[in-house]
Amino acid sequence: MTLLIPHNKHVGLLSEAESACFDIARRYHRRRLVADVVDVKALFWPRNLKRLSWSNDGSRFIVQCLVLTVYLPLNFIFQLLKSAQNILLFPFRFAASWLTPGSLHAPGEKNLVGLYNAFFPFLRLSPEDAVACIDEWVPVLYGPAKAKVHRLARYVDDERIKQMKIAQQSGVMAASFRSYRAIARERLSKDLGHYTGSRQD
Repeated sequence: MTLLIPHNKHVGLLSEAESACFDIARRYHRRRLVADVVDVKALFWPRNLKRLSWSNDGSRFIVQCLVLTVYLPLNFIFQLLKSAQNILLFPFRFAASWLTPGSLHAPGEKNLVGLYNAFFPFLRLSPEDAVACIDEWVPVLYGPAKAKVHRLARYVDDERIKQMKIAQQSGVMAASFRSYRAIARERLSKDLGHYTGSRQD
């Protein structure tokens, strides 16, 4: 079976397994759309403040506190406006998530990285949801037996720990390295190899 989508002579149709994987990804995409309508946590404490490290120096610590007292109210107003925009656009975005994008096409390379590159430009997923989504693809593409052994979440944890160790030894901040999630994704894709296109679950 194939998913009928607009294509040209250079672009093939999605296989049954690829179509099932896109449906899985869109389920996560819709969940993210709902979660993003009003992000209560971001209203009061922005995500980028997770990386904030408090200074041990008294004067710098006071400066940090002063900056926060100015920044947090401004962020609250910005996030409030963003939430209002999300509420207004939500019906259109949610409806669009049920439509097949006209430029969607089968991946050039039949592996996890190829599928990720073909599908993810059309999706809004958090990094955690992206990992969970790909872990749901594996049994569809490669079968339940391989899915038990090859989990992206484990690869991500391994790569993150490896980069933290390198950063500690070299003194280089981990942020300067390539995304550990991208490296983990490539490792998993290489270990699993190419898929056939028919469902294996």
